[in-house]
Amino acid sequence: MAEIIIHTLDKDLVQNSVKSKIQTYQSLKDNRIKTEKRIHQEYQRAVEGGKAKTWSKPRTDLKKDLSEIENCYNNMINQEKYYYSSVRVLECTDSKMFYLAYGDETQNCPEKCEKSFKSLEQAQEFFFKNQR
Repeated sequence: MAEIIIHTLDKDLVQNSVKSKIQTYQSLKDNRIKTEKRIHQEYQRAVEGGKAKTWSKPRTDLKKDLSEIENCYNNMINQEKYYYSSVRVLECTDSKMFYLAYGDETQNCPEKCEKSFKSLEQAQEFFFKNQR
């Protein structure tokens, strides 16, 4: 059975990385909401001008569209807060590879992992450059 060595990352650096990503998502959400409101206004003007048929996607339910945007970005923000904030690096001594683990993922050597690293430093760099 493979031995696993668990490496914890600097908590302050992790929190700064998560905070930065959350700020990015919040900014994207705010911009997307602003854009969606503008698009709905443009659609209303097209309806009033008799040109609504030229729109491929009618914009008739602003509340629903804004709710979808809110839900999408809030899910990404919550994933940062509750999943990625618990990052750790698993070192699998059999394969001599390093893997990022998040949330309540098991402490077993991942058999199928999207990304593996040859060193602890590479794994940390990947996380801290917000490539998750």
